[in-house]
Parts: sequence; structure tokens; C-alpha cells
Amino acid sequence: MAVQDFVVMHGGPKAMRLPEHEHAEIQIETHFSPSSLTRGSAPVLPETFRLIPSGKPHVGSWREGSEVIVFLLHTRQLEMASDELLHRGKYELAEEIWGADSVVHSVASVLRKEFLSRTSDSLFLEALRTVLAGHLVRSFGSSSARRAGGRLAPRLLRQVMEMIEENLDAGVSIQELAKHCSMGTHHFTQLFKASTGCSPYKYVLDLRIARAKDLLATTSLTLAEIAYKLGFASQSHFTTTFRQHTQFTPQRYRRSVRPS
Repeated sequence: MAVQDFVVMHGGPKAMRLPEHEHAEIQIETHFSPSSLTRGSAPVLPETFRLIPSGKPHVGSWREGSEVIVFLLHTRQLEMASDELLHRGKYELAEEIWGADSVVHSVASVLRKEFLSRTSDSLFLEALRTVLAGHLVRSFGSSSARRAGGRLAPRLLRQVMEMIEENLDAGVSIQELAKHCSMGTHHFTQLFKASTGCSPYKYVLDLRIARAKDLLATTSLTLAEIAYKLGFASQSHFTTTFRQHTQFTPQRYRRSVRPS
């Protein structure tokens, strides 16, 4: 799975050892042990993560029964986040880091689930890229971030919402919305959340679900047609997402609001 400056890879459960190699991007490698993958209904979280600097040679491996989720994050995203959040554009990671981090682990868990369900939402990946870059510069930078205050001006907020609604089928990226407001993605995301109470991704998703409910109740469009119209990756992706947010499958919801 990939969007600009952010690539996500999955490995396992078959054991593997990769020869020494390096990446131009910063690599975040999260390891799911066999025991963490067999905890029943509990959330599946990695036990450790490894943060590897750009250009540093390393060997990749995982043992039998385990899994890895690997992120490749372009240094450009970290420099943008550093400039917006720390007010200095240069970000360097000089040393390799091993450890545990709840935010990195949560992002890895969500993306592992995306891989296993074979769905990929570019807006969702972009949102996770923004969260991850911001978290890395805050947690592993040399100084603390200063939070941006305020909200989006009402005129800008209306324009952003109109852009989202007009592009609900094809999708509009956070980067495009931020550019329209003449600000970076991290600053835009903070101001949008302060203005609406939710992140840009959640706002788009809630809008898609609300529109889906309306189309299911008032039209005879097929599920595939509704999925396409609202910008879901596939009918399967639409069905899974709708059920997660309403506890109903689309068909069951349609029957409940349009009794024969």
C-alpha cells in the first residue's frame, strides 16, 4: 500500500531473513510476535518497533509465526512536520532506535488489519502518514513541539467542506485541502479538528456513511454503484466500513428503512 512519500509493507508469518540493504527513506519496522497474534478478541498490537535512519545499512528478519509491518516515510514529510510543529525545517535521525511506542504500535495494528482485509483507502493512508510524521518529530526530535492555536476562518472552513462534498466520489487529499488554505498539512489538520471536533479523515468518512444511508433509503442503486459514487475502494470496502460504523450491513440497513 502506498501514497506519496509513504509506503507500507507486510511480511510473515513465514520466517525470512533479508540481506543487508538500505533505504533513502526513514524505515519504521514493527514486529508482531506469535503470542500477540493469538490473543483472541484482544487488539493485535506489535511488541516492538525499530526506527532506522535514512541510508543506514541494515538486515531485516522475522521468525516463524511472526509478522512485520514496515513503513517507509520520506524525509521530506518529517522536515515538513518539523517545520510546522517545531518551527525548524531540519529533522535528522542519527541513531537507530529500538523500543515500544503506543502511537507507532496503534498505526501498525490498523494497517495490518487493512492488509488482511485487502482494502486500501488513499485518504486514510495520507491521514496516517500525517499522524506518524508528526508523532516522530515530536517524540524523537530534540525539542518539544509548539501546538498551533486557533481555528479555520469560517469562510475557509465552508470552502473546505464544499471541496470535500464536490469530490466525495474521487476523493480529495489532505494536502490539497491544506494547499487551498495556504498552510501545511499538520497545521491544517490541527485547525480543522479544532473547528469541527474531528480530523479531516473522520469528517469525510462520516459524510460518506451519512450519504450512503440516504442512498440506501431513497434509491435503488446497487451496493457497487453506491460504493463507486461515494469513493470507496470497492463494494467489499464499503460493506466492511458501513458495518463497522452502523452495526448493519448495507443490505440489512436498506431492508430496515424500506420495509416491503
